[in-house]
Amino acid sequence: MANKSQVFKCKSKRIISVGEEEISSEIFMSIKFCLLDTITNLNGINYSKAFLEEIADNPQKYLSLPLMAEFAKLSKGKTNNLTHAYDKDKGTFSSQMIGSFISFETQPNADDETITELVGEARVPKRFTDIIEVLQELFDTGNLTLSYEMSIGEYKQVGQIKYVDVSEFNYLFAMACVTSPAVLSAHSLTLVAQIMEGENIIEGGEKENMQRNKETFTAEMMFENSKINLAELDICQVKTKLFNQLRENMDDNYWMYDSQDIGVDYVILKNYSTADLVKVEFKVENNDVTIIDTYDVDKTYVKKVIPNEGGEDPMTIAELNAQIVTMTAEAVVLNATIETNKTELAEVNEKLVAKDVEIASINTNLTTVSETLLAKTAEVEAFAPIKAAHETMLAEKATEKLVADKVALKEKFSKVLSAEVIIEMAEAFENLDESKINAKIVELAMATANATKVPNAKKEVTLASRIVDNVKMSGAEPGSLKEKYSI
Repeated sequence: MANKSQVFKCKSKRIISVGEEEISSEIFMSIKFCLLDTITNLNGINYSKAFLEEIADNPQKYLSLPLMAEFAKLSKGKTNNLTHAYDKDKGTFSSQMIGSFISFETQPNADDETITELVGEARVPKRFTDIIEVLQELFDTGNLTLSYEMSIGEYKQVGQIKYVDVSEFNYLFAMACVTSPAVLSAHSLTLVAQIMEGENIIEGGEKENMQRNKETFTAEMMFENSKINLAELDICQVKTKLFNQLRENMDDNYWMYDSQDIGVDYVILKNYSTADLVKVEFKVENNDVTIIDTYDVDKTYVKKVIPNEGGEDPMTIAELNAQIVTMTAEAVVLNATIETNKTELAEVNEKLVAKDVEIASINTNLTTVSETLLAKTAEVEAFAPIKAAHETMLAEKATEKLVADKVALKEKFSKVLSAEVIIEMAEAFENLDESKINAKIVELAMATANATKVPNAKKEVTLASRIVDNVKMSGAEPGSLKEKYSI
């Protein structure tokens, strides 16, 4: 989707050539730059190969792309603080055009062919004699670098990376001569400074007031942005002496500050990296400048105070020193504790190693047991068919015995009981219930005995003559058969 257009500014990677080796002309100087590549820069912006090719393939669109610079600074040889001259309040650039691009092409990177680079050739009119001399000097010293200015209205963001591809909302609209980037590495030359919603958001690349070098940082550079001068004094001498004292008092940090304001007896320094303000109070006596005090201030130049832990009263230097001593002692104790913990940790690690060895041994034993168990299981499975056949045989034998026992039981009692009674007692014979069969025999015997006592009663033979072989007649005690049936 299309977004509100943003302006991206980025350092060019390097200068490829400058001069008139290929085209001799009294009219212009020809310079070839490597402008863009497809590597994700340190601000998380990645330009696609298609986007670079779109620029190279549309000369009618990009022909005469302006090469911009801060003309006034460049013509005076002031190359230590060249910027895009962007006014974040107005959202406008105040740099001037010093030349234009006549061609663009893409090429593979010399070290990695998977990387595509956009190369552009620019021409600068030789009528700007001072500009030509400065550009030549910058090129000779390896300090001629560019920063591209691009309008981006559509991109795809994945995580922290913005992917810029071909779109009617995305286009390159200028290149600008700027000072060397703050980070002097190969990658730093591709950093992007991004402008969003009228606010100059610097993301690690070219930035106003950031182009400096400790070795070449001068008093003039420190006080270049001062709002007022000391009209009644020799300001140059004051600045020089003040600069020398600051360089001595601030050790290696002096070159990180710019003068934001200067008065009769003070100067306000601004840290170009953190934007913190420092007030330096001084006095001028005779031919000397003496620094009286130096302290942090807020935006209204009011001295900042350091609150104590309760946040109520400012702490004195003595209190701060006492706190430092206490914290140092605590740090010593903490370091001792750390060493003790390291020793205990080493012992624990040794025990863990021993446990690891023990666990490895147990695992080996478990593996052996598992292998043995698997072998036994295989043997059991091998005997399964034999076991099943044996169980089948036992079942068949049991069935055969049951059948034989039933036949034998019928044969045994067939001499005593009639066929009708045997049929009647079929369930008892099926269940081999001899007690029930014996009870039936006794019942039949008793019925036969009673029948003999009835006169003229018809006798029916239901019991064979050998009943006494199976029935035992006990004595005449109470409850016996003799008593019950009066035998």
